[in-house]
Amino acid sequence: MTKAKFASLLVSLILAVFTTVPARGDDAVSHAYVVLVGISQYNDKQIKPRPHAEDDAKALYDLFVNKDYLGVRPANMQLLLGNADAGRKSEPATHANIIKALHTVASKADRDDLVIFAFIGQGGPINDKGNRLCYFATDTTLKDRSKNAVAAADIQQELDKLKSHRFCAFLDVNFHGYADGPEKLPEPVFGSGAYREFLGSDAKADPETSKEEQATAPGRVLFLASSGLRPSLDLEKHGVFAAVLLRGLKGGADKDGFEPDGAVTVDELGEYLEKELPDTVRKHAKTDEEKKQQARLP
Repeated sequence: MTKAKFASLLVSLILAVFTTVPARGDDAVSHAYVVLVGISQYNDKQIKPRPHAEDDAKALYDLFVNKDYLGVRPANMQLLLGNADAGRKSEPATHANIIKALHTVASKADRDDLVIFAFIGQGGPINDKGNRLCYFATDTTLKDRSKNAVAAADIQQELDKLKSHRFCAFLDVNFHGYADGPEKLPEPVFGSGAYREFLGSDAKADPETSKEEQATAPGRVLFLASSGLRPSLDLEKHGVFAAVLLRGLKGGADKDGFEPDGAVTVDELGEYLEKELPDTVRKHAKTDEEKKQQARLP
């Protein structure tokens, strides 16, 4: 696991709404917005399945709407899945719906509102050089991915409009998420601007400085399941990243100081994932390939 941290991210950024005690009324939860995307099966069979992706997204949904934890209003939750879930009022995780969901939170959330985004699925390069990446929607085809995949640039275009200084993204994506077949894709390449679509750029930076070299936008943090170049390990009911993340957000990560204080901070969650994720992989990995999933970003 890698927690992407940049200089402009203040240590004091606290996700205090990840509480391990009951929420304190509507005022504490009315301004939280959540977008969760989980895709287990793709229409294009050359794109590899993610067996637990939708279970992971549903479990995060249940946690975030639970009033014992975050207590987000269902109206502020957007759950996008490959298969419909009427009980949770999900929508199809199509290219159009993912962009629409991002546009909605970017237009609604104010500076102090909490915004959470999670994507659990597959991705790949969108151009021939491999240095521009994309996230596969249910209706993505490798042949026409430049038209129907969610390009990193598309995400950045929406999130550049986000006013919130309390943004947290969780990514469990493999940019090698496709099998050999009729469509040949280049090797994915991570440049200096990797994941800039979520981390943004500081609007106060020198206009002559390229966006890739600018500090991240204030109050943004990104948690990654892996290097992005290998599949994530699947456990019995969940992917390993979601399983550890859920334990951490339910209170496992609340250990900073002398005793738990009922709030999980960014630093606490980062330290918890740094320790527990590789430990859990070591415990459950059986093959050499599975053990390699502990690889981190360079």
